[in-house]
Amino acid sequence: MRVRPPRPAGAFAFSLALLLSALAGAANAAGTMPALPGGMDPNELPAGTANPLEELQKPESKPIAEISSPVDAATYIVGPGDVMEVHVEGALSQTLTMVVGPEGTVFMRGYGTVRVGGLTLEKARDAIRQQIGGGSRRELQLDIQLTRVRMLRVYPTGMVTSAAPVELPATARISDALEANRLIAVNGSHRNVRVQHRDGTVETADLGRFVRIGDSSLNPLVRDDDVLQVGTERAFVEVTGAVARPARIEMGPADSLRTLLALGGGALDSARPDSAMFVRWTSPTTRESSWVSLDAIASGAVNPPLRDGDALFVYFLPEYHRLEVATILGEVKVPGVYPLHPGVTRLSDLIRLAGGFGDRADQRSLHVFRARPGSVRPDTRPDPEFERLATMARSQMTNSEYDALRTQLSLLREDYRVDWTTVQKNPENDILLLRDDLVRVDPLNLSVRVDGQVRQPGLVQYRPGQPIYKYIDNAGGFTDRASSGKILVTRTVNGQTIHVTQVNDINPGDMIYVPERSDRTIWDQLAVLIAVGAQVATIVIAVRHY
Repeated sequence: MRVRPPRPAGAFAFSLALLLSALAGAANAAGTMPALPGGMDPNELPAGTANPLEELQKPESKPIAEISSPVDAATYIVGPGDVMEVHVEGALSQTLTMVVGPEGTVFMRGYGTVRVGGLTLEKARDAIRQQIGGGSRRELQLDIQLTRVRMLRVYPTGMVTSAAPVELPATARISDALEANRLIAVNGSHRNVRVQHRDGTVETADLGRFVRIGDSSLNPLVRDDDVLQVGTERAFVEVTGAVARPARIEMGPADSLRTLLALGGGALDSARPDSAMFVRWTSPTTRESSWVSLDAIASGAVNPPLRDGDALFVYFLPEYHRLEVATILGEVKVPGVYPLHPGVTRLSDLIRLAGGFGDRADQRSLHVFRARPGSVRPDTRPDPEFERLATMARSQMTNSEYDALRTQLSLLREDYRVDWTTVQKNPENDILLLRDDLVRVDPLNLSVRVDGQVRQPGLVQYRPGQPIYKYIDNAGGFTDRASSGKILVTRTVNGQTIHVTQVNDINPGDMIYVPERSDRTIWDQLAVLIAVGAQVATIVIAVRHY
């Protein structure tokens, strides 16, 4: 008698799996899970043998596509790899899980095969209902769901940063393939992407329209093996003026005047509703302009298709929400920008709004800068280089330093210098402020500048009532080349330069200048006069002789 050797565990599991696969079909039809034959406990399987029941219940190992929004059954195209479930309710209740095969068909045990590939999800459901609910099964209730969308590939070409295939869920759009991955190169077209489908049909995607105004009508869903051809930007239109986003924009495949206004973000509240200008080039060098209203554009009453070079100019309402302001800086309690009442607000009003003068304010010299078209406001920040040069004598400077100092001094010329004491005495000196005026209140300068032919030129401590020659003595006195009879004083209040004989007292910030004495003596001047006289006499004698 021959004794057969025991079968390996693997052979046993294989036989058991074949048996279970036969039982699974019947059990699936009954809506139950089969038991192991002979009442065998799954825990009693030989060591190393996988439980066939667990293998039958494992989900598929394919990656799950991530989708961000519900699927639209009217537009979603079913294809190979999609997973669907059919819940059948009736005398025989069951759930059928189906994967769309490579040929676009699904097999339903007990009901046969149905072709769903290439159909919309809505039409695929109709085909499945027709297959299951035909004949005597009309009393059945069916619920058909798409439980997992497939992954597919598209191929970017042309003006792209990478031509590698892109994997996307079947619910993705063209913008997900190109814009989200930043695949369009510089000068590549965002608004005229050619989409070639596998069946030979061609669409044009306008991604710029989708990004700017959220219009997805020209941002179609991707399909299996789509080729995305990105060309070069070629034609442009422009919208400018009182719109949210003025721009020069690449022209799209379905642009009109209304689209152009929408691409510019729409008109602002400050736009003139009756005054927009539409410019069109009728030839490379000839253009024509026409006035249109924004209401006519919005309603479509005036909505011509766009051409290359078209432009829309939307004009602002005059003085819309325009607030006239003036600025006060320096030694006031609350410096800043304050609103003006045109024709009413004066210098004293601005100082009052700023809380009045600070303790260190030089009230004898207020600087008022008046804005002019194209003018630049003075820089109110301290300039260390200017401060350094201001303490030096001319003899200590190079030519370039002296030129720099003169340039800086010319920039300090204000439109107005106001002595606050005169304003308090005479209200007519209280100047009327205009839009964008700037008032600067400097700190009190408790020094006097002495320059020119003195031994120690520079700043000298100011002392009230001190005579002018005492300041010169504090600066080291006159040099040997000083012209003591031609001393000049420059007033800090108004910048006026006057002779010392006209000065009653020195104020803080004034400058005393001692000029250099001429090298010519009275005898040198007399010799020049004699020489000139001799030449005149010679001319007279020659004329008489003639």
